[in-house]
Amino acid sequence: MTDSQTVDIAALDWPTKANILSEALPFMRRFAGKTFVIKYGGHAMGNEALADVFARDVVLLKQVGINPVIVHGGGPQIGKMLDRLKIQSQFIDGLRITDEATVEIVEMVLAGSINKQLVGAINRAGGLAVGLSGKDANLITARRLTRTKVDPDSHIEKVLDLGFVGEPESVNVEVLNVFCRLQHYSSHRPDRHRHQGRDLQYQCRYRCRRNRRGAERHSAAAADRCGGRAR
Repeated sequence: MTDSQTVDIAALDWPTKANILSEALPFMRRFAGKTFVIKYGGHAMGNEALADVFARDVVLLKQVGINPVIVHGGGPQIGKMLDRLKIQSQFIDGLRITDEATVEIVEMVLAGSINKQLVGAINRAGGLAVGLSGKDANLITARRLTRTKVDPDSHIEKVLDLGFVGEPESVNVEVLNVFCRLQHYSSHRPDRHRHQGRDLQYQCRYRCRRNRRGAERHSAAAADRCGGRAR
């Protein structure tokens, strides 16, 4: 679905809304009380109007009894900030090589900007959102991520140094469930948590997987570079 094809339910007339809701009612009953983990990718955040529609949809999910837990990205926004600061990025297999300077920028963009923008959008839409990071209440523990690559000439497998890049090892889902029971929304930044005293950056998809495995959840959706389409 492209941006131009995105349907804003709030802009529809009442008969159309009633028809949509009547068709959705069986699903509302089926998933009432369940937790949905929603990945909201950085590429989907570039359109402000689409972000507002997303926020209203999240509020609607809560109103029909579903507990939305949002895991957001921010790769493009991090890239833009690094460019502004003239910090060159390097990638290996889609993973950003992260040194100490870069990981500080990652936290600044995700925690200080994107997370709060998303929380604000949901609250403006009538919700009650809370923004969390992996550091809050030890929500996430992570381990350092390693990758290997075979040299095409020598055929020797080499270990790639990704710097401070990690992957989640465990999620304290009781922290999430507390907010769900309090009728709050949870929004998380998948940027970094500490491992052996060091901060690690990790990607949204890893956090989403861990949340899905442990939380009181039933389903998950993703909004990413596919024009905000669930996939």
